[in-house]
This record gives sequence, C-alpha cells and structure tokens, in this order.
Amino acid sequence: RKSDPDNSFVSLLMGASMLVLLLAFVAAAALLPVTTAAAKAEDARPVLEFDFYRAMPAAGIGKWKLQNFNLASAAGCIKYVQTEVIAEHIIGDAERTSRKYGIDAVAKIHFKVKNPSSVLMTQNHLVNQVDFGPFVTYDYGVATNPQSQTFIKEYGSYVGVQQQQDPRWPYTEPSFWYSITGWCPNVRYDEVPMTREEYNSTLVARQEVCSQLVANRTACDLHLEECSFEEGACVARDPAPQCLNYTETSGYSGHVLGGLCLGGDENLEVDPTGEPGCTYSYGKAEQVNLDSLVGITEQDCGGRNCSDWLDFRHNCSNPDYRKRFNAVTNRLEDYKYCVEYDITPVCEADCTKPECQAIPDDQKELGLPFWRGKCTAPLNRMRAEELGQAFDGDSHGSEEKDSHEIDITTSGHGHVQEDLPTCVYESPGVCTPGPGQGGNYCTRRWSGVCNNCFVPNTMVPWAAADTMPYCPYDILSIPDYKDKFEMPRCTSDSPRDLCCLYTGDCSAMTTDPWTAPLDEDGFALAASWGNSTAMAIFLSRAAASDGMSAAPTNLMHFAYMQWGWSPRKGAGLKEVIALMQDQDLVVWTTTATSTSTTLTTSTVTTTVTSTTTNETMAVAIGGKEDGMSPTLMRVLLAVGIVLAIGACTAVVVLTCKGPSRPPQPCPSPSTSRSRAAVQGAAPFGADLRAGSGGEREIDLEQALEAAVAPQELPRLGLTGRTPRVSVSGGNSEFFVKPSIAAVQKPVLEEELGSENSGDSAASSSGQGQCSPVRAAKMEENPAALLGYDTPSDGSVAQAGLERSVSTGSVSTGSQFSL
Repeated sequence: RKSDPDNSFVSLLMGASMLVLLLAFVAAAALLPVTTAAAKAEDARPVLEFDFYRAMPAAGIGKWKLQNFNLASAAGCIKYVQTEVIAEHIIGDAERTSRKYGIDAVAKIHFKVKNPSSVLMTQNHLVNQVDFGPFVTYDYGVATNPQSQTFIKEYGSYVGVQQQQDPRWPYTEPSFWYSITGWCPNVRYDEVPMTREEYNSTLVARQEVCSQLVANRTACDLHLEECSFEEGACVARDPAPQCLNYTETSGYSGHVLGGLCLGGDENLEVDPTGEPGCTYSYGKAEQVNLDSLVGITEQDCGGRNCSDWLDFRHNCSNPDYRKRFNAVTNRLEDYKYCVEYDITPVCEADCTKPECQAIPDDQKELGLPFWRGKCTAPLNRMRAEELGQAFDGDSHGSEEKDSHEIDITTSGHGHVQEDLPTCVYESPGVCTPGPGQGGNYCTRRWSGVCNNCFVPNTMVPWAAADTMPYCPYDILSIPDYKDKFEMPRCTSDSPRDLCCLYTGDCSAMTTDPWTAPLDEDGFALAASWGNSTAMAIFLSRAAASDGMSAAPTNLMHFAYMQWGWSPRKGAGLKEVIALMQDQDLVVWTTTATSTSTTLTTSTVTTTVTSTTTNETMAVAIGGKEDGMSPTLMRVLLAVGIVLAIGACTAVVVLTCKGPSRPPQPCPSPSTSRSRAAVQGAAPFGADLRAGSGGEREIDLEQALEAAVAPQELPRLGLTGRTPRVSVSGGNSEFFVKPSIAAVQKPVLEEELGSENSGDSAASSSGQGQCSPVRAAKMEENPAALLGYDTPSDGSVAQAGLERSVSTGSVSTGSQFSL
C-alpha cells in the first residue's frame, strides 16, 4: 500500500538493512584477499645469496648438515671470537688444551636463501632487514628462547638475522649474526632421535603396516612399536614425538620440517622455494686456519715456528706473551703460559666507558698484534678484512689495499649495482625515504643484507641519527632510488657537512688531492674518493701545512684506514692529524736555511750528489695563470754536468739566442712558488669516484715531499722515477706520473739545437739571452720554448726533458723556476 506511511517506513528500513548487509559483504570480499595478495607478492621475491662464516673446530667442518646453527658475516665472526672465545681473564681455565669450544678454524659457506612469505609480510611484524626473520639463538642445536620456538611453530623454519651493536667491539659499519632453523630445533644435537630424511622414511613404512590392519585392534596391538589403535583405527606412531610441531593456526600439520631443502646440503644446484621444509641451501665450505690468520704460526717456539695454539701456549719464546690481566685486581701479572689475547677488565665489557678511555692504548691489551686495538673501530674493520682476504689466499692481507669489500659475493664487488636485488618492495615502507629527508634508505653494501641508513645533515634532522649508519656515498645513484624519490635537502653545500657529497652540489667538488683545501672540507672530499694514494697525498699536504712532515713508513696503510664506502662518524682532519702524531707518522720540521734546497723562492742554492744516469721526465707545461703575472710563465732549464772525477765543476745554463736581433734578457722569473698544470683524465687511477678531466695543479714542493710507496707504482701506472734533492744532502726518491709519452733525447736536441747554438759565453756568464721571437713566445706560450704547439685556449702541452746527472757536486746561485 503505497499510501500507508507505516509500510513506507518498513520498506525504507528493510532497504537500508539490505544496503548495509551488501556493504558488509563487499568489505569482507575486499579484505579477504589482502593476506593472499601479500603472500603472492612475497612469493615472487628472488632467491638471495650470501656468504656466511662460522668459527668452529676444523674437524667439524662438513661433518654434519648445517641446521639449527648460528653463523655470521666476516666482521660478526671476528667479533664473536674476540669477545667470547679468547680473552684470557674471562675464559678462566688455565689448564685448557685448546681455545674455547675447540675453535681452531673459520669456515665460509655460500648460502641461497628464500624465507617463507608469511615471515616476510610486514603485517606479521616478523620481517627483519627486509629479507629475514627474527634471529634465533642456538646452543647445542636448541632454540633457547621460548619465544623463538613459538614463532617457529607458527610460521615454520626461516633464516633469521641480527645486526650487531656491541660496546665491547665498536665497528665502522653494520655487521650481522644469522640463524638457520632446521629439523627438531627444540632438541640438543646429541638427543635428536633421527634425521628428517629418516623420519620421513620411517613414517611411510609405519603407515604401510598400520593401514593394512584397519580396525583390527588385536592385530594393531601386535605392532605396538609402529602402530597405535586410536578412535577405532590403527594408525602409525610418530617416529619422533619429541620434535617441534606446527600449531593448528599455522595452516600446516605435523612436525616443523626445518629450512634445509632436501638435497640442498653442499649443493647449490638446489634453489630454495620458501615453502615449508625449503628455505635455504648451501655449498661446500671453505676454511681458514685461525692460528695462521692471527700469526701464531709465525711466532718463535724455541728456534722454530710454533705449530698451533697449544704449542704457542706452552713454548713461545717471547716473555711479553707470558702475562695476563687479573680479573679481580685489574692489574697486569706474570703468567706461566703464553697468552693469545687479553684485555683489561676495565674495558672488557664496554670500550666507551670513561674509565676505559682514560687508559693509554698500550696499557689496555696484551697478546698477539693481530688482536690489539679491540676498542678501535677501524682496527676491527682491518681484522674483518684480513679474514675475508684470507679466503682469497692472502693470509695477512695485501701490502696495497684498494677496496674495503669483505663479503664480495653479495656486497657489490664484481657486480654492477643494477644486478643486486632490490630492497624496496613497498612504498611507503621501511626502505623508502621521506620527501627531502635523510632516510629511510636501504643498502646491500654491507654483507648483502638490506640495512637502513641515512644521509646526514638534511634540513629535517633524521630522528635515528645516533643509531643508524651513514649511507654509502652512491646511495642516490643505485636503481632503488635514482630518479624515484625527492632528493635530500641539505643544510649547506659544504663538504664537511657531508650531505652535498651525496647530492653532488658541494661548493667544492675537486677530485685532485693536490688542490683540495687543507681543512675539514678537503678531508671530507678526500675520504669520499675511495682511494688510498689520494688520501695519503692529501694527508701529507695537511701535515706539511701544520709544520710537519709525513713519514712514508705505514703512511699508505694509515691512509687506507681513513676512507670507506660511507663517511665515518666522528672522523675529521683534526682527529686524523692527531692520530698521525700518536702513531709517529709525522715529524716536526725546522725552518729551512739559506743552504737548504727550496722550491718556494726564486734564488736556490743546490748541492746534488748522484751516480751518472740518464732519465727522461715527462713534464706538462700549461698556460694557466692562476692569478700570477703574465711574465711569470716561462721555463729555464738548468743542467749541471760534473766532469774530471773529483776535480772540476762546471755549470751550464741553457739559454737561447735569436738570429735576427741583438740578444736581450729573457723575462725574469717570479719569486712566488711555481706550479705546473698537469693534464690527467683521472688522477691516481680510475678508482676515484668522479673523474677529473682537464687540468690539475701540482705543487712541486709538496710533490717532492709526498711519499708514494714503490709497490703503488704498477697500480697507478707510473713509469718513471727521478732522484730527488735531499735537504740533508742524501739521496732519496720520489715518483712522477707522466701524462703523455715522454719526448726522447734526439727529439729534444733537434728542437733546441738551432736556436741555442753559439750561446756558450752567455751560458757561462750566467746571463741567459733570448731573441725577441723566443722572448715573445715565452710570454705568450711557455710550451713554445721547446717547439710544442699549444691550443689557443691555453690548455696543457707536453714537453719531455732529458736530464743527465753525473757524479760530483754542483753549486749554483742562479735564479730559476721549475
């Protein structure tokens, strides 16, 4: 009845009810696929590959399948040994015959990993470092944390990870511990009733027997070991009832099968699927002898090298090793055994305590040099690198290091960044940065694990700045972030504030260690280049500007430790120079006297003693004024020739004379420091992060003082060396990198011969003469002096100078400029 108001109200109410019910069904239909869709997205993730390490007895490597185990990154492994295994006053058992747990080796195993989709879904709050589950602590094969067993029963076996942050062992970068969950993770190794494979085969056999007995209780009771009569049926008994079972809510039944894929032990042909019973596989283990790594086998044991840890402990010849710290008094005391390593109890638990930091470094520790410096982050990094390099056949690292890579299979070394798996699976997410902010970014630079990092000193301060590491310098250029998110907004364009090093808009962006400013900006730039030689040159210049001279011994090694793939928190030029002083890498220099060799003034008194030699130097001469007067740009060649053994000394000054007009003096040199602009596409090797085309200036005084180790030459492509003049009159060496092939002696003579003929009188008088044409050439283009064409834009031209130095002494007061 359309006219009935009550009926109309009832119809309206029913319609509204139906609409609400329909909306409820739509909402339910929309919500139900969420978990399924997320699971499908996680299933599509790639199989990941990592290098895992474990310190263990060599006799146990490869003996058992790897499951219910804890492993580590290279740094995490070294940290475990140094903090848990070797400190003498902590171990306590003086009469032990091996290290704790019998550890005498480190194994490296290559793993393939794909975790269950249920673990990786963010709504389950289990995912860790993007690709892993929570870390599980295993002792003798048992997951000791009850909460861990609860997770395993609900989500199955997974590979877990834990980032290490330990005040006992500071480190420059993130390091990790891993856990791999296998069959029967709630039972000790020696009490597990059978393997997973044995369980499967035993259960199948029992099911075949019991299924034939059906409902016959009497017959079933005759097979009590295999069968049990339950609810009117004869069923197979569980062969391993003590092993962990799935929960009813997990969606699975029976025992947790473990993560090791069937056939996946020592077989990388098997790819994990992420399904129950298959989350990882691994290859054959490599191993390194720990005694060799730490230097025990190089110690003297009574006129011979020590054979192993026990031999060293009883028979080492060095009395300095027969000491330890008293755990009660904290004092150093004599000891009847040789000690691999010990640290004062004051610092053992926390290196950051003021009481620990007040103790001089040489009084904090004792033992083998390999282990010294536990409270110093860069030294811990060096130990981790030596472990990684030992697996490449170099048990003590190379003399010349040019990479801080350790776990090279996964961290990018040898791979282009585009080939590495993404860390960004959702946006917003744990690896997506806020607009213009410093984080959250993620990188696989450290051991291949997706790890959060941030860009420092952005306009919006990053909240986790105290606990999160700085990102690698290249974070904004990797595929995850390039052109996909708003760039960080920096507080300044100063390199010392670091942010602009990421965005590329610093006020100074040189890649030349000779011209980098000698301040915190310059140090920040040098640290970002990723090049030990460039850092050594910069530090040499910085020390010289403070009145110190850098000693060549260990300088390259020290320089190597001052840079990384990301900035080091708290690092700065002032700190580094102070560290160089502490390590005796610099010495104070005195003011040069009038009898010293100098390249900073125009009047030079030089004494050279050398054996006869002919050497070709490649010199680039350019037209860059750099604020100097035009008349400054000229080159005079001074060659001292000493004849008549020990008797006569002659000084020959090369001059030039033009044929068309009376001779006139060449333009006078400047009294300021001379420089040569040297051409190079990428100074100090192609491993600088950014190339530097065009010109770069070389300060000759610093060039002479910079110490470059001889073993550096092949890597840098250096082909020539010249004796340098020593202030003390001795003879040492420095090295010059030629930018183009040197001009040989015949060519040089041909270029100089015609215009220098007949100038012996002028030369002997010390008054160099030039023709007007030659003088004009020198004013406009110094390179033209040697007959070399220089582009009209004044860029660098190459000249080759042949120098002969003979036995004897040469002394000259003539003014000249290099």
